[in-house]
Amino acid sequence: TYNTFEDKTELTKAVDVSDILNSGKYTVAVNGGYGTNTIDCSYLVEKKSQQLKGNVTIGSYPNIDFDIFLADGKVDAYTSLVSNYLFEYDSKKTNTGYIMQSMPQSEIDEFNYSLQQLGNSGNLKDTDAGKLTEALLEDFRDLKFEKVDAKEITIDDKSRLCAGYVTYIDTNTMKKFVDDMKNNTYKGADVDYDFDELYEAIDDMSDIYLTVYIYKNKLASINVKSNKYSNDAELIFHGGKARWQNLEILADGKSVCQLVGSNNGSEESYEVKSDGYTACSLTYDNKTGNIAFSADEVAMTGTIKKSKNEFSFTLDNLYGINGTVTISKGAKVVKPMAENTFDLGNASEDDIQNMAMDAVS
Repeated sequence: TYNTFEDKTELTKAVDVSDILNSGKYTVAVNGGYGTNTIDCSYLVEKKSQQLKGNVTIGSYPNIDFDIFLADGKVDAYTSLVSNYLFEYDSKKTNTGYIMQSMPQSEIDEFNYSLQQLGNSGNLKDTDAGKLTEALLEDFRDLKFEKVDAKEITIDDKSRLCAGYVTYIDTNTMKKFVDDMKNNTYKGADVDYDFDELYEAIDDMSDIYLTVYIYKNKLASINVKSNKYSNDAELIFHGGKARWQNLEILADGKSVCQLVGSNNGSEESYEVKSDGYTACSLTYDNKTGNIAFSADEVAMTGTIKKSKNEFSFTLDNLYGINGTVTISKGAKVVKPMAENTFDLGNASEDDIQNMAMDAVS
């Protein structure tokens, strides 16, 4: 699977920003507008802190500045609407103020957990998401595969003999995946209830045979079949510039959906088709960076630019929306400042009313 999706076309090379994001220190800048509404903001990430700051114009509210800083589970927020206050909330402190008293404890706990996870998002391995990824990979490694007869599959317009391997996935195996998901996510009451429903759904499922066919160390086909019924589903990798560039989904041996990819000089094109109908299409020119997408009544055009340390996408027009998103290496996170500090977690009702009066006066 890794080898298959490690294959790159010019388009996937152009949109690959993994090096930038994996650096743990990067900036996402957004500049755009819709009619008279505008936005100019930056999201900055360091390994232990984040910041979202910028300026928006919404209707009759011009030039609203905002600055939100997050580090170690603590938020500091500033807005020009209340320019003399810096609003603070520390998820690791005891918060007993008026706002906290009006919220269910389960919601407060979930909010605190989210802040603490977000604070480490620049270093994914320090988050539950990173731990979950490792746990699920271990579960996959525990699957036992046995060799089956080779199968002829069309790849790169030629019939190829592909080696086959099958594994049996029973409900206990599925529950092990869910166990790891549960153990590496927030453990609030509502979340636990959702997992109970998932366990019940697995009990109603049948065991499955997962058969994988390989050609030259890349995927050729993935077949899923129930142990109770004759129905099966299959994903075939027909190849192209990359093994995944042309895909086909079969249900009980009948083709139901295809991803058709092709190259013509510098232009790379894709279509998603079903029963002869093109649901959507995309084209990219690696010389000009021009990209176009269409689906039913939706049409979008733009331009992609890519360098070693920066990626940018400029949207020409989508329902009147236009702008540019830039992702670049490097970030300088700076905590905002203001004349007064307002502790949202421990402010009394009088404190809130006085602050509101001060803001409008």
